[in-house]
Amino acid sequence: MGFVAYLQRICGRHGAGLLPGIRAEFFEEEWYALDADIAWYYYDYPHSDSHAGDDGISDSQEIVLALSMPNLIPLGPSHLVPSYTVGYNWDGIQSGEDVDNGWIHTFGLAYDIPIPALIPGQEEAAISLGWDISYNDGMFESDSGWSHSTARVSTVFEWHGFSLTPALFYQWSFEDTVNPEDEFFASVSLNYAF
Repeated sequence: MGFVAYLQRICGRHGAGLLPGIRAEFFEEEWYALDADIAWYYYDYPHSDSHAGDDGISDSQEIVLALSMPNLIPLGPSHLVPSYTVGYNWDGIQSGEDVDNGWIHTFGLAYDIPIPALIPGQEEAAISLGWDISYNDGMFESDSGWSHSTARVSTVFEWHGFSLTPALFYQWSFEDTVNPEDEFFASVSLNYAF
């Protein structure tokens, strides 16, 4: 269990989010092992109004529960990991208007390809591949339905409790009220475990 903080670039705007969360692992050595994360995100867009003005962006917050089964499907040198994430989004503390509260459900698969350690002192490394598909129930004025699918590749650089994770993403949008275009984007996160 631990506390994680991150600074992330979101949708072409600089947004900062605080992510306090708890991670628990159950039945770690069994084929039915279950990892569970619960976290709270606060999305603050400092280069935007606190309410949805001309740019259509307002502050919001989200509670998320993520479940995965890391040992369920052995495949080559690793495991294909199925996951399910559910999140509920609502108005930010400083938001000047209603954000269209709502749920999002995401089903995914992930696979780590082991590679040699990337920096001295790092015990292990991997290229992480992932794919997911999301069902949006109408938050942020979107139509309810299967809204988008995302493919990603990432890796982690670990050093003395710090983890730096660069990632590349490609998103296919199924619903124009979510996003009228497919998009390529990147992120970098920095975590510290204590």
